[in-house]
Amino acid sequence: MSRSKRRQKRTQQPQKNPLIKSSLDQAVSLHQSGELQQAAQIYEQIITVDPENADAFHLLGVIASQLGNRETAIDLIARAIELKPSRSSFHYNLGKAFQEEGREEEAELSYRRAIEVDAKNGDAHLNLSIVLRAQDKLEEAIQSYKQALEIKPNNVEAHFALGNLLKQQGKFEEAIQSYKQALEIKPDYAAAHRLIARITQHQDYDDGLKEMEDQLEDPETTEEQTMQLCFGFAGCIKPIETLAMPITS
Repeated sequence: MSRSKRRQKRTQQPQKNPLIKSSLDQAVSLHQSGELQQAAQIYEQIITVDPENADAFHLLGVIASQLGNRETAIDLIARAIELKPSRSSFHYNLGKAFQEEGREEEAELSYRRAIEVDAKNGDAHLNLSIVLRAQDKLEEAIQSYKQALEIKPNNVEAHFALGNLLKQQGKFEEAIQSYKQALEIKPDYAAAHRLIARITQHQDYDDGLKEMEDQLEDPETTEEQTMQLCFGFAGCIKPIETLAMPITS
């Protein structure tokens, strides 16, 4: 391409208003300090001047979500994605808006798109875990929690949530390990201590019952021993019923 043609192409490209960046910076500062209405006004002014400013659409959508106007937020962030589909944060915040609306399937799709754009988006992995769990996709949720923790290994709440999910699946040893990892980060995490104790107690009862059952089936067990074992077995029924109740934090 000749120099004259390159110059012509440059002159044909729309020139950005030099005030837009400073206005956007000002709006972001107001946004971060909690001045949502003032920030929103500036974002709207930017969109009026530059109707293809993806950042302004996105951040205006974030404010709408913060104010509880999630349908508006979804429309604004979706517009930002149309303008710049390669921004992981846009897909992530769209997912959050869907999630807050209880639209888990759409939230899942948005989080997956955020991860496709940026596989290191740990927040997207974490929120994907939550919406997968809400849809009873438990094995997928477990894997997503593990991926989130590979990126953010010091997220104590993620370790604890993974432990709860593993416990729900009956994977008690793995659950204990997750709770212990949470305790390595936060040694005074009372809920993790409590759940480790309850799971351990539950396992001890299971082991004791199995031993009783084996002895009752043993042909060499005497009648007196059988009677004692029956009394012991009956005494375990109430504690076992209690331990079988859902374990919560």
